[in-house]
Amino acid sequence: MADLCRSEGLLKLQTLLSDPELETGNYLLLKEGMILATDTKNVDSMQETMETDIRSYTLSRQMEIDVFEGAGGFSPTLGIIGTVMGLVQVLSNISDAEHLTQAIAVAFIATLYGVVFANILYLPAANHLKSCLKRQTIFREMIVDGMCMLASGESSRNIENKLSLYYHAFPGCEQKYKAGIEN
Repeated sequence: MADLCRSEGLLKLQTLLSDPELETGNYLLLKEGMILATDTKNVDSMQETMETDIRSYTLSRQMEIDVFEGAGGFSPTLGIIGTVMGLVQVLSNISDAEHLTQAIAVAFIATLYGVVFANILYLPAANHLKSCLKRQTIFREMIVDGMCMLASGESSRNIENKLSLYYHAFPGCEQKYKAGIEN
C-alpha cells in the first residue's frame, strides 16, 4: 500500500476501498484511515479522529466486560442469599430432625452455585474479553500509526520497520515477519 501511494499518490487508495475485507471488524478502521488519508491533508487531524474511534471502541467493549465482572461479583452474594433463605426454611422445620441434615446440605448448594458461576463462568469470560480487547486495541493502534506514516509520505521500508515493533503483541507473528524478510 505504501509503495502504491508513493508511486501514484494517496488518491490511489480510493481504488482499494471497494475491497470487501475492509467491511469487517477491525478493518473498518483501516478503511476509515484510507478515506481520511485521501480527504484530509492534516495528519494530526487524521490521527486524532482515528484515536477517537479507538477510544469509543474500547469504551463500548469495556461495558461488555463490566457486565461479566459485575455478574462475577454478585454471583457469590446471590448464592449466600440463597443459602440464608434455605437455612431460614430449615429452621422453620427444625422439629423434623430426620430431614434436617439433608435440608442444610441443600441450603448450602446455593453458595456453591454462586461461587462456581463466578469463578468458572463470569470472571474467566471477563478476563478473556479483556485479553481480546487489548489485542484489538494494539491492532487498531498499529493501523493508526501505519496510516499516519503513509499519509505523511514515509517510505514503505520505514513503515514496515516501525510497525514490526507491534508484532510482539501477537503470538506467532514475529516468526512470520522474520520468515518473510528472509525469503
